[in-house]
Parts: sequence; C-alpha cells; structure tokens
Amino acid sequence: MILVVVIIAGVAVAEAACERTRTTDEPPPRPPPSPPPSPPADARPSDAAIACSSDRDCPQLPAGSTCAFTCGPDTCQLVAVSAKPGAGPCFGTQRDGARAITIQPDSQVFVACDVNAGLYCEHSTRRCARSKPRGTACQADDECGDDGRCDDTSRQCVQAEPQGAACHTQHCGRGLFCNDRDRCEPRHAEGAACVLADDCASHACDRERCVAAPASFACALSVPAW
Repeated sequence: MILVVVIIAGVAVAEAACERTRTTDEPPPRPPPSPPPSPPADARPSDAAIACSSDRDCPQLPAGSTCAFTCGPDTCQLVAVSAKPGAGPCFGTQRDGARAITIQPDSQVFVACDVNAGLYCEHSTRRCARSKPRGTACQADDECGDDGRCDDTSRQCVQAEPQGAACHTQHCGRGLFCNDRDRCEPRHAEGAACVLADDCASHACDRERCVAAPASFACALSVPAW
C-alpha cells in the first residue's frame, strides 16, 4: 500500500490510499528485438589498412618507441625494431637511430633489425641475424655491425672509418658521424650545437641543440608469420 498525504499551508487536508492493481492474466509476449543499426557505408574495422600519401598521414607514436608507422604503397605500415636474433620477417635495419627499410606492398607489419644490437637483416631468410665478423663476405655495410662497413673493392667486412677520415661514401666508426665537411667527427654531447639527430651522441637534436634521448619503451605486438 502506498500512502499519499497532501499538505496545504502546513495542514494535512487529504489522505488517500491506493493499491497496485493485481491481475492473473499472462503478460503479453515481448516483441522481437530490433536488429542492430547497419554501419555507415564508409565504416572501417579497427585493424583495417590506413590510407596515406606520406608518413604524416599515419598514427604518430611517442618518441622512444621501438616501433613506428611509415607510409608504404598507399597504406600505413608498422615497423618494429628488434634486437632479437631470428625475428622477422625483416625488410630493413635501424642504425644509430635511423631506419633503412624496403617498403612491402603486401604487409602491414614487419621488422627492422637493430644494427647497434649486433644484428642485420638476412635477405635470404628475412630474419635478423648476427653481424658478420671482419673478413667475411658482404653486400652492405649493415651486415658488418655498427663499427664496421662493407669494403667496396673486396666486398668483405672491414673496420669503419676512424675519426678525421673522409666519409662522403663510407660509414664512420662507432661514436662518430659524418660532418658537413665529409669527415668523421665524434658525436656531440648534450647541449652542443647540432643540425641533425645523427650529430648527437643521444641521437636527439631539438632546436639546434643536442638533448637527452627520450625514454625508450618496447612495443607489445605480434608480427604475423611470413
């Protein structure tokens, strides 16, 4: 029973009672549920390819991430940098913070092997492999580690160029960069003037000054089998 009291000017003037109507009749059947609304014609699943014409059209991940999006043939592709031997499929490398990759039209996710971690991309297997020692046959500098290069004449791994050496067409050794005079020079400390990130020991140049490298964190992702 629900008791209702009406008050006018502080005085109770009416009091009524009502009861919930009871019935023994069966409730009417519920109508069937309405079908979910159809998605718009241009709706796209969350894992669908993202169209692009340049890297600026792709999602931007935080600085220091071990993966990044790049614009492939009309779609964004995710490149994951790996320091694990056997990782793949690989289609490029990362060396001193710079990536060199071969765009693949049939893959949205692939690996770049970390040269600074002693790896290169073995093209015959498309897997990250250990860097080759000096005197081993090679085709590219990245096969010889971050302190080596592939000699143009002998096609063997040799020591990279030392400080002060010409570097117009050669890789400088570990801790060095090729300056605007095409000479190998030690990378600059934080606070020193810079033009490119490659000038800095931290591989980070902001407002023409070397700055601390952003905190690194690994991307948690699964690269499809290839």
